[in-house]
Parts: sequence; C-alpha cells; structure tokens
Amino acid sequence: MENKIENLQDSIDKVKVQANKFRGDPWALHNMLKDEEAPDIEEVIKIIKSIADKRIDYGAALSILYLTASRANEILPCKLKTGEKHPGILKKDIKVREHEGRDFIIIRTRVEKLRDLHIKKHPESKFKTAYILAEENALEYPLLEIIDKYLDTIINDEDPLFKFRYDTLYKYFVRRKRLNLHILRHWRNHHVGRYYNYTEADLIALNGWMKRSTMPSNYSKSGEKSLMEKAIKFR
Repeated sequence: MENKIENLQDSIDKVKVQANKFRGDPWALHNMLKDEEAPDIEEVIKIIKSIADKRIDYGAALSILYLTASRANEILPCKLKTGEKHPGILKKDIKVREHEGRDFIIIRTRVEKLRDLHIKKHPESKFKTAYILAEENALEYPLLEIIDKYLDTIINDEDPLFKFRYDTLYKYFVRRKRLNLHILRHWRNHHVGRYYNYTEADLIALNGWMKRSTMPSNYSKSGEKSLMEKAIKFR
C-alpha cells in the first residue's frame, strides 16, 4: 500500500513538472499539441467563444489568429527585429468585399520571419490576405460575429485593434484552455486542407510562406480553384 502511494505521488510530481514546463515554454506545449488530431472547426469555435464570452478583445484576437492562420506577432503589437515598434493589425485591415454576389470578410496581416533579401525582391510578400465567406450558414460565421462585435468598440480606421501583446494573451489562453496560440495556426491549416481542399499554392498565400517552403505539403489536399471560390463551394 505504501509503495502504491509513493508511486502515485511520483506520477503526480512528474505531471506537475511537465505542466509547469509547458506553461513556461509555448513551443514545448505546441509540439505536444500538434501531434494530436486537430479538432473539428465547431470545437475550435466553441473554445474561442468561451474566451470571448469573458473577454471580447481576447476572443477577437483568437478569432483573427485562427481565421488568418497568423502568428501572434503578425496581428498583435510587438517590437520588430529592427527595433521599431509595430502596432499590429489596424481596423482598416479588415474589410468587406463582394465576389460573385457573395460577401467576404477580407483580413490583411503582416508576415513575420521573411528574409530581408526576399522582401527586397518581393515587397508585396510583407503582407498576406485571408478570405472568409460572410454568410450565416458558413462554418466560421460565429467567429466573424465576435470580430464584428469587437470592431464596434474601435473608433478610427487607423487605430490598432489590440493594446495587449503576445505574453498577455498567451498566459490567459494557456491558463484557461491549456493551449498555446500557435496551435490555432496549425489547426486552421488542417481545416482549410480538409474542408476546402486548399492546394499548396493556396496555403502559401494564406500563410505568407515562401514558394519553396515545404510546409504546405503537411496540409495540402488537392484542387486548383481560388480561395474565395472554395469558400463558396463548401458552406
């Protein structure tokens, strides 16, 4: 009996050590999570909505991170490697556009981790754009509602959407959901490959990856239609 109690205590201590490691190391947590099967879109929406119910600003940030498959510092205020302060995504970076009689939410975000030489040759690569079908029966519509509700609190188009930085959002998310922010990017790529048949070219456009990147092969399925046409096809 005594040995069983000691073994149980050892197991508890190991779990505590591992949990503390994951709380302090986002990539340790991410590497564990990415080996698990990605949840359905509906489950991801449920997770984000539970955060938005308490903090609409955090919910909006998580919604944008997921829908645009972005890194946290691509939408949140941060300090660039040049030392310059970047305000993050602005209100004007989110627009409505019509395509073939259907409304889309267009979200433009900057791209992090590009080589200076690549940027010099392809200045347009500093930004990427996500296209989300804005119809009530679209899978991602509940997340668009969260974003729309939050946008009503931002007055000017030139205003940054968020005042908090990566560390603040990460700590809130990991404490409540035991998830790191980057897993949303991983899940989104799985979902657009699974539900919308994004090609490698589509994934490169969504993520802002360089054309020679091997990352798209992890998520791509098949097909060769535009991003918006695929969003219309599967509603």
